[in-house]
Amino acid sequence: VNAAAAEAVLSQDPCLEPVTLSQGDPAMFIVLDGYQNDQECNWQVVCNPDRVPVLRFDQFETEAMFDFLYFLDESNTELDRWDGYVDTWECESCVDGQKLYIPDQPISTLELKFTSDYSVLRSGFSATAECVDAAATADLIPTVSCDDSRVQDLVALGASSSPLEGQSTGETDDLD
Repeated sequence: VNAAAAEAVLSQDPCLEPVTLSQGDPAMFIVLDGYQNDQECNWQVVCNPDRVPVLRFDQFETEAMFDFLYFLDESNTELDRWDGYVDTWECESCVDGQKLYIPDQPISTLELKFTSDYSVLRSGFSATAECVDAAATADLIPTVSCDDSRVQDLVALGASSSPLEGQSTGETDDLD
C-alpha cells in the first residue's frame, strides 16, 4: 500500500463528512481511533458490480448495547449491527485473528454508520476493506472438520433433551 495514499485516507474524518472507498483505491482503511459522545460517522465501500465488499477487523471495541456500527445496503436497509468487543463474540468468521464481515447478500456497495450515545467511550475499531469476487466469499469463512471432537460433542449435546441440565462434554464451553 502506498504510504501517501494510506495517509490521505486516514486523514479524512468520517465523523465530519462521509468517506467513500472505491475498488481500485490504493488504500481502503476504515478507522475510528477513539470517538466522542453523541457522534455519527459514515463510510461507504464501493465495489464493481461483480464484487462484494468484505471487511477485516483487527480491532473492535465500542460500548456494548449503546454504541453501534451499522452495516447497510445501498437502500439504507440494515444488514447487521455490531457493538461491544470482538473478544467476547463467538467467532465463526475469524481468520488469522481478524473478524470478517461478509454481507449475506450480493451487494456491491456497503454503507457503514457508527453512532455513539451520550456516555462511556471505548477505543473504536480498525478494518481493511477489499472487494472480493462474489462467487468466492464462502471460501473466506473457515470451516470446522466434522471429525473435530468438539463438534461431535456438540452434536451429541444437541441430541440430548436438555444440554443445560448438568451435561458436560469434558471440554470447555469456549469453541474459539
